[in-house]
Amino acid sequence: MTYKPGTPASMRVMTVEEGIAERQAILDQVGDVQRFRERGENFELNAEELALYDDLKTLDYLLAERDAQRVEQKPEKSKRQQKKDARLLRRLTGAVSDIGIAQTNLMLAIQERDETIAELMKRGIDYPTIAAHTVMSNVSLSIVDVMGTKKS
Repeated sequence: MTYKPGTPASMRVMTVEEGIAERQAILDQVGDVQRFRERGENFELNAEELALYDDLKTLDYLLAERDAQRVEQKPEKSKRQQKKDARLLRRLTGAVSDIGIAQTNLMLAIQERDETIAELMKRGIDYPTIAAHTVMSNVSLSIVDVMGTKKS
């Protein structure tokens, strides 16, 4: 099954099984994108792939919401404990969603870095100079992390 982004999952009525099947189809297609990148092919994320990530995030949120509601409805736990469990499930979903966004941003940043290095090399700048600037950038980022403030 190949997933085609269309109506957002939040606007469609579907069974849990359909939601899980749709999520798996998205994961399969996202995996195809990652395999293209691993083989070194020039594969840019287009609007459709970015829509896949957005739909995946929406489905994850909806499935976690459903699980949180199930936890709230279990009678063997106190109401307070059920609400705490549901809150933790929602927090976990948010964290996983943030990781997904960070992965997408990282892939785009790596792609931009590679394109920039290729452009610099076309202009005759040698690789040791490029590598030195890359190392200096990483050191600057580390200093910012340690200090907790922006370096001016």
